[in-house]
Amino acid sequence: MIKSTMANIGAGVILVASLAACGDRTLTVNSQSIAVTHSNLGYKVYDALAMAVERGEFQTAADFSEGLALVQVQNQYVYIDREGEIALRPDLDGHSGVASFSEGLALLRLNDLYGYIDKTGNITIPPRFSSGGSFSEGLAHVRVNERNGYIDQAGEYAIALQYESAGSFAEGLAPVRAAGKFGYVDKAGAWVIPPSFDSTLGFSEGLAQVQRDQQQGYINKTGAIAIPLQFDGAFQFAGGRARVRQGASWNFIDRDGQRIAASGFDWAADFDSDRALVRRGQNWGYINPAGEVAIALQYRFASDFSEGLAAVQVENRWGYIDPAGQITILPQFDEAGPFREGRARVRLGDRWRYITPTGAFLGQ
Repeated sequence: MIKSTMANIGAGVILVASLAACGDRTLTVNSQSIAVTHSNLGYKVYDALAMAVERGEFQTAADFSEGLALVQVQNQYVYIDREGEIALRPDLDGHSGVASFSEGLALLRLNDLYGYIDKTGNITIPPRFSSGGSFSEGLAHVRVNERNGYIDQAGEYAIALQYESAGSFAEGLAPVRAAGKFGYVDKAGAWVIPPSFDSTLGFSEGLAQVQRDQQQGYINKTGAIAIPLQFDGAFQFAGGRARVRQGASWNFIDRDGQRIAASGFDWAADFDSDRALVRRGQNWGYINPAGEVAIALQYRFASDFSEGLAAVQVENRWGYIDPAGQITILPQFDEAGPFREGRARVRLGDRWRYITPTGAFLGQ
């Protein structure tokens, strides 16, 4: 005798059954043989998609954000939790893409228009935009008929469609373009820094990169020049340091605009975990905030630190090192992503998996 409940959740069925008998078996549901596994609470019957997710192998995989990661399995997109189990399976006929969650909402593409879903999979903001961005500080930039504005989490316009382009809010301000020039607005849509720049980035640590006449520097939140426009390339501050380029040479500056490394690099990335990735010639390594080499430039390829670990390539395989340069996860992967919320996506062959900081795989 089987007593069961069955829930239809998109493509397939999950059935939880209470059985008096013991031993594993298969059942036929909708002409499909489905595995039955036993636990001390009874039996669980999974659909093919759920079983594929349990194996922890995916066609594509995104970084974790707000406890969820978007994965593709059996040509379907689902969100998994940090334990590797299905947390959300969007049942949205005709959708052609979903994004990672930010502030509880994820961008959805449906019939070539963009809207947003919540963590239950419900459409909370119906698709009506030609493009959209992630929510940041309670607002998301959207585009309709070549004009950009901002909506709140109820889908109402907080700032009317009026800009030629718009970026995300950071530290209370967002970069927008009007009449061909960039400036910054607050959440009421008022100009705080009038548009006078050729390009801009968002604020970070109280400073923002701006460009005029192909030269880049930094302004403060009053719009005053804090670091003169003298660089050919400049990026956001992180950990009190920003990477900049003059000609082909990369270096780092502090908040006073002073260079921290005695000599430049052929390429550089942002600081994280008091380490910044740099390259000279064909060799990659890491420097500390004083500009000193902390991990020798010895790798053929390497990536930024994130959550105290960085992926490096050794003999065509990727593994992870700590800020001291010690290998913590042996090189074994064909590709390796950054750690986000305690999980990193890695590729073995044509399948993606997730690992923990100890190198353990999620899934069976």
